[in-house]
Amino acid sequence: MYTKTPFITGLGSGHPTETGMILDRNLGVPYIPASSVKGVCRLAYAINEAVRTGNSTVDDSIFKKYFGSTSDKNPKRGEVIFLDVYPSEKPELKLDIMNPHFQKYYNGEKSKPLENEDPVPINFLVVS
Repeated sequence: MYTKTPFITGLGSGHPTETGMILDRNLGVPYIPASSVKGVCRLAYAINEAVRTGNSTVDDSIFKKYFGSTSDKNPKRGEVIFLDVYPSEKPELKLDIMNPHFQKYYNGEKSKPLENEDPVPINFLVVS
């Protein structure tokens, strides 16, 4: 499997620059956590059910059956098991750039974004 565009996983995780990539602690390679795979499958299932039934809401019991529930009153393990996704070949990493504008606005220093600020480029790793 190949990506059509550069790929990053864990963007915004608990990293000081908020551009950390999730790497497996034993293998040192980027991977997609099972929780992310589960979230994408859950969303796809919800969209499919909503389209199939024509309802904008989906029966919660179906989600609990397949995906489980972390409810305090009645936690339930889902019937589907999700695993982490690892690359089948050695991934090639490269630098990419994020170029945020309006830094003072996002930091709360200004009440509205203004076009007179210089963008601050941020480099981060991606799988190419």
